[in-house]
Amino acid sequence: MKKAILAMVVAVVIVAGASWAGDVAGTVQLYLGATHTDTSETLGTGISAATETINRIINQTITAGTNANQCDVFYHVTETVAASSRSTNDLYGIKTDSFGETVNLAEMRWVYITSSSTNAADLLVEWPTVGTNGIKVGGSMFLWAPTATAIPIANGTSDQLVILNESAAQSQKYSIIIGGSTE
Repeated sequence: MKKAILAMVVAVVIVAGASWAGDVAGTVQLYLGATHTDTSETLGTGISAATETINRIINQTITAGTNANQCDVFYHVTETVAASSRSTNDLYGIKTDSFGETVNLAEMRWVYITSSSTNAADLLVEWPTVGTNGIKVGGSMFLWAPTATAIPIANGTSDQLVILNESAAQSQKYSIIIGGSTE
């Protein structure tokens, strides 16, 4: 059986503009496009190839506020975590946004995390109230929870988004972008 995926594009575009601290508005877009071709001998006489094309687009407008599809907190960071170490992103009361305002996140609506393509090993992500997932070198993860309750965050241990470095020999770089609300 001979199959080929001719093209696959995954892009996550997060555009946010803040008119002042506390208002977040923009668009979350996810595009997946792929062409899958089967040239196996089991297709039948006279059929040289079968092709399917997948195009999926998620395009969600985000407005200012604290309800479904709304955000009033926008936080992003690019950091390096030391070898065999962990980086804790406290999402309530410790970190500050680009305007110097303290991030007091009560719900996460979306989270986008990337691992640098120059990293030597995979990263592990410990999500508040979600669990643990791995991100391959150069890979990304996107979590979308647009409902009014989204992914709840509470001050204490459930407000920590932890990045663990599995490499014992080298530091690793990652980026996080989060949109959410304070209530």
